[in-house]
Order: sequence, then C-alpha cells, then structure tokens
Amino acid sequence: SQNLTITTTTQPPFQSINNITTNGPLTISGNTTFQAGTSILLAPTIGSSINITPGSVFLAKIEGCNY
Repeated sequence: SQNLTITTTTQPPFQSINNITTNGPLTISGNTTFQAGTSILLAPTIGSSINITPGSVFLAKIEGCNY
C-alpha cells in the first residue's frame, strides 16, 4: 500500500511504499518487521501505549518497498 496505518486488527505483512503509522494501543510479539520507504511513526493515542513483549524482536526498516 502507499500508506499503512497499523491498529490492533492489522495483519502482516507490515509494508508500505511510503509511510507506516501506528494508531491506538498496540502489542508487538514474536518477530515483527515494519518496512516503509519514507517513515515509520509509532504513535499511541492518549492514554494508550505500544508494548513489545519480552523475547520478541522488533525491526523498523526504511528502505525501498514495492508493495
């Protein structure tokens, strides 16, 4: 997609030609990669948080993407 907004119901792959933005509370578990061509913004809403569970690996990559 051109731009991807990730919520609690978004399923992988987490890839975007331009931008990835999170919206609301989010828990990342397992091996998770966000890949975007321009930017990745982890932005919880007021009163919520973004959590990465222990033992998980989270990778945010800015590089060309044809999705």
